[in-house]
Amino acid sequence: MITTINEYKIYLEELSNILEIHGILVMNKNLAGQEEIYSKIRSLAGVTILTTDEVMEPEQQQKNRYRTKLKIKIDKYPYLNNKDQGFDYQQLLTAIRRITGVVDFIIK
Repeated sequence: MITTINEYKIYLEELSNILEIHGILVMNKNLAGQEEIYSKIRSLAGVTILTTDEVMEPEQQQKNRYRTKLKIKIDKYPYLNNKDQGFDYQQLLTAIRRITGVVDFIIK
């Protein structure tokens, strides 16, 4: 059952084979470098494209709460042969949030 507008947007985007998620990534660059975090996100199953865009000038950001916009494209094919019900975006969000240096990932 869809309970929020974000879940509805994700539901509509799931109708194709490629899912696209937009959000704000909050990082602690004291724990891990920005490129290292991006690399770990790219290595997650199904992630095909990761595009970033700065929220504000890097000089104005706090190093322990660095924010950037992310657009992640996910190919659902790796999930189609699972015994589960298929792709679960919550598992992907949890995997992103568990990466060392990620403080939060907020879906827009």
